[in-house]
Amino acid sequence: MTAPKKPQDHKKPAKSLAENPDIEVNVRDVDWTIEADALNDWELLEDLNDPSGGSAPSAMRRFLGSEQYDKAKDLVRDPDSGRVPADAMSEFIGELFEAVGESGNP
Repeated sequence: MTAPKKPQDHKKPAKSLAENPDIEVNVRDVDWTIEADALNDWELLEDLNDPSGGSAPSAMRRFLGSEQYDKAKDLVRDPDSGRVPADAMSEFIGELFEAVGESGNP
């Protein structure tokens, strides 16, 4: 008689880059890299589903990472006022999510 196997459900198998590659998209002639794990982030979903829209900046920072988030803001920044127009950023976000969707990733 053999001993019963110990449960292994708390151990995560290591993922290779081939199984979980980053997502590369080009939006507005700029290459963007989205970490594959960013699409499986509960807190990102919470931020995206905030009915007030107040969590949109947090969601985008979480989705793009701080460096790329700053790059995105600079991309849409008004050169005269130095401000980042909300409508321009919203339009960019839509283009980014569309590109990710078209890349064949969830």
